[in-house]
Amino acid sequence: MTPLVWDEGDSILRAAAIPRQFEYTITREGHPAGYGLVIRLGQAAADGFCSPLVAWRLGPITLFAAALGAMCYRLSRDLSLPAALGATAAMFSMPRLFAHAHFASFDGPLTACWLISWVVYATWIGRLSADLMPNALGQPVGIPNDAAEPTAAARTRPQWGLLARNSRPSRMPAGVLWAIAAGAALGATMSCKATGWLAAAPPMIWSLMCWIGAIRTGRTARVNPPGSDDSLCGSLQTALARRAALGTVGLVLPVALATFVALNPPLWRQPIAGLLKFWRLNLHRGEDAGLNIATQFFGRLYNLDHPLPWYNTIVWTAITVPLGILGLAGLGLVSLGFSRRRSAMCGAPSPGSAVCDSSDPGPAAAGRPANGYGGLLLGHWLVLLIVRALPGVPPHDAERLILPSFAFLAVLCGLGTDLLWRWSVGGRRRLVRAAVAAVFAASAFPTYWFAPQWLSYYSPLIGGLPGAVALGLEPTYYWDSFDREVIGWLNAHTAPDERVLLLAAPDDNLALLRQWGVVQFETDQRSALRLRWVVVQHRPSGWQPDARRLIDSAEPVLTKRLGRGGWGPWRLDVPLLTIYDAADYVDATPLPPH
Repeated sequence: MTPLVWDEGDSILRAAAIPRQFEYTITREGHPAGYGLVIRLGQAAADGFCSPLVAWRLGPITLFAAALGAMCYRLSRDLSLPAALGATAAMFSMPRLFAHAHFASFDGPLTACWLISWVVYATWIGRLSADLMPNALGQPVGIPNDAAEPTAAARTRPQWGLLARNSRPSRMPAGVLWAIAAGAALGATMSCKATGWLAAAPPMIWSLMCWIGAIRTGRTARVNPPGSDDSLCGSLQTALARRAALGTVGLVLPVALATFVALNPPLWRQPIAGLLKFWRLNLHRGEDAGLNIATQFFGRLYNLDHPLPWYNTIVWTAITVPLGILGLAGLGLVSLGFSRRRSAMCGAPSPGSAVCDSSDPGPAAAGRPANGYGGLLLGHWLVLLIVRALPGVPPHDAERLILPSFAFLAVLCGLGTDLLWRWSVGGRRRLVRAAVAAVFAASAFPTYWFAPQWLSYYSPLIGGLPGAVALGLEPTYYWDSFDREVIGWLNAHTAPDERVLLLAAPDDNLALLRQWGVVQFETDQRSALRLRWVVVQHRPSGWQPDARRLIDSAEPVLTKRLGRGGWGPWRLDVPLLTIYDAADYVDATPLPPH
């Protein structure tokens, strides 16, 4: 099992105080309460049935599983079963994403809610499209648009009024319910972390761009005879894009904001003042020295005062995702440009798509991207990559602050899998499909090889873990190397009258581990017990001068590595954590002036 990691102790203690106290939103660093509710609900359901750590992690794990299920369902319906299976396999093949999906912290729930919000919003857009198509084609609502070929007379009947501003599709209530659900999912995403508010940007921008594009197409359609295919498609575009844009701004976003307030009780008394304080805490972290956390990036230290280079998100994606997943995701991007497959996730239809040509509902000729899998999906994938590249954004913890983008990279991988599956026809079918299976098998290998320290995974593109460390990247950052092997050694070699010093370790984690009986030695530095061991995590950006002197001058009594096997980029003999004798620490630490 993955060891208790840095933010989990604090997250668990906050969640344990619910409902007596909500230490969220307007206190400390301003984290909202949504992820705490997920953690607390899971623990309440599992308490007494499993170990304490598993119980506290059950909520985030269950939510992530639900997000995977929602993604699979939509991809299997809208594209194919290989697309759904490919995206799911990609999720399990990215070790760092797989690790965060287990933690009782905020990044896993944030990623899960973000993925669900995309699925629900896209489903709502699909419902709007389904409501409009039968009416525009002269078919009763509820009959598939490819059930019958509409006649030219049917296309020219007065049902065009259904596309006017005052139209009322017969299934509008269901569309409203889906819009409310999309807003609630977006609000839940916003309630997991301040970063979740960025999930509102892609649907807003996408719906606005669709509306602008539809208006232009509508102007072109006016010159065509009424009832022609081009006129029909232009009217469909305009109507669908208008409703998507107005529904996003007028219903989805207000429901999202209401959901955010509902999930954050500290805002109930003074919502406006509370929201202002929430944003002040999240946008001015540099004012608190404890929140200005550094990171090492290719041998140099960066923090809020010294931002990472703009290309850092591209690099983190390239070096922490298996090469096979990157390749399939690249094919997914290609498929967006060469497939006009019409699905429920597609937004405003393009001329020549299956919506505008009911006789060809399947994949069309190459040439125009599918809007839903194109603009909306790309927006969700890129928004964090772009924002994290800006100055003033927290730089620490490698990929953790862009974790949701990895989930949408997995969706792109599913699209790439679907593209290869459709290309594998005739004599090359077995060869191509065997190659796809081999890519996934090779990509999933790191999840086995690096367990349970998945956060130490680096791609062979940079030489694996040893190559990354040689180039000045950090081998670990979350105290996941403080596992049962290390704790067991300290339990066995620490006397009752001795204590252990863990440099820069989270006190909340140590308190919980002692409470659960996992740690049996004293770690409270206020204790009068004799210091016996000093533990250092190999995260250079967190080292104080005493830790650096100790590492440079002393020989550790125990070095924690992932393993001693492997070859080349798969070598695992890189130190993640070291234990030193207290006497060496005293020798390396200068005496304070008298």
